[in-house]
Amino acid sequence: MHKSHKITYIVLLLLFCSKIGIYSQSKLPDNYFRSPLDIPLFLSGNFGELRSTHFHSGIDIKTQGSTGHNVYSVAKGYVSRIKISSGGYGNAIYITHPNGYTSVYGHLQSFNKTIQNYVNNMQYKKHSFSVNLFPPKDKFQLKKGDIIGLSGNSGSSGGPHLHFEIRETKTEYPVNPLLFGFNIEDTIPPNVFNIAIYPKNSKSLIHGKNRMYIQKATKRDNIYGINGNKPINVSGEIAFGIEANDYLNGTFNKCGLYSTKLYFDSVLIYFSELKNLSFAEQRYVLSYYDYTYKYNNKKYIQKSFLDPNNKSHVIKDNLYRGIVSISDTNIHTVSYILTDAYNNTSNISFKVKGNDASQITDNSVTEYTKAMPYQIENNFEAVGVRLTIPKYALFDKLFFKYELLKDSIPQLYSKLHRIHNPGTPLLKFYKLRIKAIGLPENLRNKALIALVSENKKSPVFYSEGGKWEDGYIVANVREFGDFAIVLDTIPPTIKALNISDGKNMTKNKSVRFMIKDELSGIAKYEGFIDDKWVLFRYDSKNNIIEYRFSDNTIDKGKNHLLKLRVTDNRGNKQEIKLDFYK
Repeated sequence: MHKSHKITYIVLLLLFCSKIGIYSQSKLPDNYFRSPLDIPLFLSGNFGELRSTHFHSGIDIKTQGSTGHNVYSVAKGYVSRIKISSGGYGNAIYITHPNGYTSVYGHLQSFNKTIQNYVNNMQYKKHSFSVNLFPPKDKFQLKKGDIIGLSGNSGSSGGPHLHFEIRETKTEYPVNPLLFGFNIEDTIPPNVFNIAIYPKNSKSLIHGKNRMYIQKATKRDNIYGINGNKPINVSGEIAFGIEANDYLNGTFNKCGLYSTKLYFDSVLIYFSELKNLSFAEQRYVLSYYDYTYKYNNKKYIQKSFLDPNNKSHVIKDNLYRGIVSISDTNIHTVSYILTDAYNNTSNISFKVKGNDASQITDNSVTEYTKAMPYQIENNFEAVGVRLTIPKYALFDKLFFKYELLKDSIPQLYSKLHRIHNPGTPLLKFYKLRIKAIGLPENLRNKALIALVSENKKSPVFYSEGGKWEDGYIVANVREFGDFAIVLDTIPPTIKALNISDGKNMTKNKSVRFMIKDELSGIAKYEGFIDDKWVLFRYDSKNNIIEYRFSDNTIDKGKNHLLKLRVTDNRGNKQEIKLDFYK
């Protein structure tokens, strides 16, 4: 590092540390909230844990592998929001507290009787299972410890648990619940698995190669290092990454790190901290971890450097942005300090040795179609395809690649276009236009752009939607990959699970169907009994809809006619009619 840079950095570091000190003095209340459950608290997921497209905004509390546990209001407050959806948090409730925070409870099985009756009435009023309700402030006043519902597995939950959040009411920023003094035991420091080194330009080399380098971490006497502890040869601008997880007592689930600090020769060059999050910044997670490595290897490596268009506030201001330039032949020390929310800490140090780059040649050549700066709108056009990437949709300058693929897929109504590669993340949608070939005029409204899987022998299509415009199908897309036009003319399927025509349903508590659509997806469904709309609850992860007789919407001791109509996103409809006795 240049001497002037060191002096500037020290000044900035002192200012930065003073800001951190002031911020940390605004202590969060650690005895205000009670537990949302009356069972021991063990976590399957923690705050800030890396998910594919977002940071986890709360904690996932295990419910002993079952549903139906009482869920309690963690403090005095009022119900400010109730949201019901087939995915996401499923049945979720929001409670605003007088201390400036709002608590959130997701994946519930049901609400308490008073709240549930209100929700059911609103669903029937709106003729919709999915609702987003904002009750008046005085509608549901709660005391600390009041039961608000039962734990469940609704929405996109992968198993019974309670998703719990604490948000700043004013900003709606989720705050790390582990900082509020809940009785959760954690004496286990983070585990380190691998370190990574990245070349940051075409002239940077690691062990003579202009490509990412992975080194396995080793552990001896609770101290982490690398195999052989030999210096790694580097030159030019380089950056680092780390594969590490945290674990809490009583569970084997992988959790995320709270704080990551990276030092180069004792100088802090990178610092991230998961104290709070902004929903507006959630997609920056695609730049926080190594998206390409995750796509290819199914593992998360946290990048310890800042891409130019990563504005996430969880990465703290730093002069070096995690990038160092090696132009000497000296040995340098690289050190990580990894901390969880309970201040359990792990350290790993290793050496890098500078090399004279002029003495090393790398044979790798990167070919590309067009260079795309992230700060500007980028357009590309080839035969049968056009795309427009808006400014700041990319995280860094992109060396864009395009290829017209040869294909023998009979379902396609266009050429098959390879738009860059799917291992590159995007912050925003871009507009993709693909020219239709042989598409009948009467089927234009059934056409869509599909992401085509790599298995060409038995291709799989994933709908990106789109509409007809002057010979093209146009869609907003937020990923790269292989794209083409396909048709969806097949209606959804409806399978009765516990009912048949003429069946006596006296002993049944509900009517259940499985509904599926193989391409464009379910757009809506409507159920009627004796021509009156009835509420079918939708579990999208299992493709199940259910009408419960406890809703008391039909007369008992009579024959009834049930109608169910399901429509997909291309207007294809399927309908079923059944008589039953109840």
